[in-house]
Amino acid sequence: QFVYRAYNSTSCASGTGIGEPSNSVAGTCSNISVEGIGGAVQVTCSVFVNVSSSASPSPSKAPDSDPCFPADGVLSLENGLQKRMDELEIGDRVQVGVNKYSDVYFFGHKLARGTYDFVQLVLENGRKLELSKSHLVWATKKWKRGEDVKLGDLLLDVVENRMVPVASIQMVKKSGLFNPHTLQGDLVVNGVQASSYTEIL
Repeated sequence: QFVYRAYNSTSCASGTGIGEPSNSVAGTCSNISVEGIGGAVQVTCSVFVNVSSSASPSPSKAPDSDPCFPADGVLSLENGLQKRMDELEIGDRVQVGVNKYSDVYFFGHKLARGTYDFVQLVLENGRKLELSKSHLVWATKKWKRGEDVKLGDLLLDVVENRMVPVASIQMVKKSGLFNPHTLQGDLVVNGVQASSYTEIL
């Protein structure tokens, strides 16, 4: 099984596994990526882990219940270019707020195949954001899960740098399931302020 790990040292020998099964017993590191961030070193290590058959499997969630965006979600990069979710790579510096950018350091999900359910939020100015039900979005000056956003809630349009009311909400089916995480913790998707997470820390 393939998982990502992120570490704060130059070695993949220790650290917290991200998305690692609770019954994993061993693994081999590969595809190690190292980058300097603010004087520290960030290591992203792709790991193949062996899963013990004797351990009881943990309950699994439906993939589209996880915090994610569809493949065609668009992010703006610091270099002025734009990328779709399915084109994004670890190390890309993406917009996370008004005139703010941060590095993508791992993906919670990176599934190009399959069709999944998303909440579609359409703003009064026509801007659209699709996200999973559990994903956080900045709505009426606080973080809300996608499924909790209501008509009239104000979302931050980062392109126009203003709060814009939600005019329409519906469930849609779209391809792909992607959850990039930035070091800063937020994301701007299709010009709308969102987060990498489902929980407010």
